[in-house]
Amino acid sequence: MGYKAMSIRDVLSAYEEGGIILPAIQRNYVWQEDQILALFDSLMKGYPVGTFLFWEVNDHELESFVFNSFLKDIDLVDQKVRGAEIEDESGSFLSVLDGQQRITSLLVGLSGSYRSKVKKERKVDGDYPKRYLCINPLFVPEDSSESYDFRFLSQEEINGSFDGKWWIKLSDILALKDSGEVYNTFILKSDFSKSASVEDINLTMTNVPRLISVINDDTLLSYYTAAGRSIEDVVKIFERVNNNGKAVSGVDLMLSLATVASGNEDMQTKIEASIRRVSAATPSSNSFVPDKNFILTAALLALQADSLSTSSVQNFAPKRVAKIYEIWDDIVDAICNASIYIDRLGFDGKKLRKSYMHPIVHYFYKMSQKKGPINASSYFDSLKNPNAKHDRFAITQWLIRALVNNIFVDGTGPTLKRIGKTIDDYFKNEPNPVFPLSLLRQNAGSRSLEVSVALIDEKILSLKSKDNETLPLLTLLFSGGIQTRYEVEHMWPRAKMDTQRHIEKCDSSLSLSAIEFYRDHYDTFPNLQILNRIQNSEKGEQYFSEWVKDSYPKDEDRRQYQTQFAIPTDESLYEYSKFQDFYKARSELLKERLVDFFAKDSLDLRQ
Repeated sequence: MGYKAMSIRDVLSAYEEGGIILPAIQRNYVWQEDQILALFDSLMKGYPVGTFLFWEVNDHELESFVFNSFLKDIDLVDQKVRGAEIEDESGSFLSVLDGQQRITSLLVGLSGSYRSKVKKERKVDGDYPKRYLCINPLFVPEDSSESYDFRFLSQEEINGSFDGKWWIKLSDILALKDSGEVYNTFILKSDFSKSASVEDINLTMTNVPRLISVINDDTLLSYYTAAGRSIEDVVKIFERVNNNGKAVSGVDLMLSLATVASGNEDMQTKIEASIRRVSAATPSSNSFVPDKNFILTAALLALQADSLSTSSVQNFAPKRVAKIYEIWDDIVDAICNASIYIDRLGFDGKKLRKSYMHPIVHYFYKMSQKKGPINASSYFDSLKNPNAKHDRFAITQWLIRALVNNIFVDGTGPTLKRIGKTIDDYFKNEPNPVFPLSLLRQNAGSRSLEVSVALIDEKILSLKSKDNETLPLLTLLFSGGIQTRYEVEHMWPRAKMDTQRHIEKCDSSLSLSAIEFYRDHYDTFPNLQILNRIQNSEKGEQYFSEWVKDSYPKDEDRRQYQTQFAIPTDESLYEYSKFQDFYKARSELLKERLVDFFAKDSLDLRQ
């Protein structure tokens, strides 16, 4: 079936008769005021405004999935941006798969209202008023660069001729049929004609009938109906037209099913609240924030589902979705704890691919099921609990091993299922569980978790200051894992190493090859250490040789610093001109430390 043309009046009639509805897979209404104004400007200019895609649904689909009514009164202040759920309906409906934002905008502009926060002077009785779409009929654009004068105004602003202009609500135009009714309504029966010029009257009699024609006669809208399609087909169509082929709508379909399974609780709202809760769990601006797909995948992993795909039809089954709902709060708790924990370890949650978070979330979920609720911050900070000490080491180890080995390159689902099963089996028989790094190393599959000397040379020693592995690894290597917001610091300062001009200013005798080495290596692992924020600020751009002497004037303290941070004891290498020699010597010391570090599955808990 090809595309069909329709008018705006056809859409309005379908809405008034209850014939068009929204599947819960659709997002909330998100258009801003200027987008609505631009839509009506395009309509007045006769521009096409895109096509619509409808899905013909019957009683079976109405019972199996959740649908919402369209909303014509948008309230951004009280967050009323989603229509009510449709209940106890029967018959045939057109469910909008593509065009929700435009159809809602037409309803808001022609028969509804728009409430949002406005400037103080535009409030009514101290509150944000409902505002209605209006047209100033005395303005006609001279060319395509100008727009028709549409505004959202309160009733008080309309009555007071806001901005010195005459405004007509579009909802007052909606009932009119022709120019005669326009003249009788807005010219003869209003005070406008008393002060209006002939030009004003002519403009009104041009613009308002034009708008009536746009609503009733012009067929600027076209649509395609997906009739007799399975839900799988509909999901694929929805993905293509809404997301450029990216598979995300399966998540929303599961949420639609979850709404049914949970006794009509709106799961779209529930999951948005869950995402906000995780986002607020840590004060860091770099904290991990999940999406819908992440939360549902975590739930499927906890339920040991055969498939972790949120586009898999078997995961749409009401019984499965009901089980997801049962463990929902526990899953969100686990995500919050994992987010807090990796933040305390020093990882940048925003940089971390979501796949790498799932095993940590799953571990915290299993821990809560085994031992009850967990407070990740307290658990992380514990100095007396040997399990807490182990986990700071083991979880950092696992994440770094997983990242440098790129363990998800062969596919996320199978890898996560293998990791999940390893953790599940471990928890069955372990009365006092910790993060099972040893077992995860043994059951790593085709992508090894081992860190060889070659990998240390190739990846670890090449880590840069902003790489996600750098701060946690430095922290664990040099402080044992407990950190008070350490920062990565360049021993040879960045400001003296990052350009040829800066390098030559510090030492004009260096060769071009040495200058190139300085530029290429100053921001890599062997030139990095950790300092607290005060120390880092105080060091500033000091030469390393000067800073060491100022910070550790006593030989004993200097030796302790050198031992702790794997620093060469030959202090002649600290001079600026000796950076290449220092770099090579420290690389060897770090390599020894890293080989020993990655040979362990846990710290000596007796320490």
